[in-house]
Amino acid sequence: GSWMDDRFHGFGKHTFTDGHCYTGEFRMGRREGEGVMQYPDGARYTGGWFDSDRSGYGVFKFADGAKYEGEWHKNNFHGHGTYYLRSGNIFNKGMYINGRFQKRT
Repeated sequence: GSWMDDRFHGFGKHTFTDGHCYTGEFRMGRREGEGVMQYPDGARYTGGWFDSDRSGYGVFKFADGAKYEGEWHKNNFHGHGTYYLRSGNIFNKGMYINGRFQKRT
């Protein structure tokens, strides 16, 4: 990817020493914009980033096949979202605040 002031800037790919791999947008060394994080256990997040945190709209597919699709803030489910079991059935759909389900919508 590109560099600015000795930091990642623009579109690029970074593989971490622990096996995480991020492909997407960087702004002054931070994950920001749209991107994909692949985790060593097989989990995967695709969506928005701000200040290197999952933020905005995104989809997180867990290693066991369950999935959360919806809004994020500071790496937590936050806002409207749907949590699916690995079978594809909806487990919870509604409002999440700081990672906790609040109410059905």
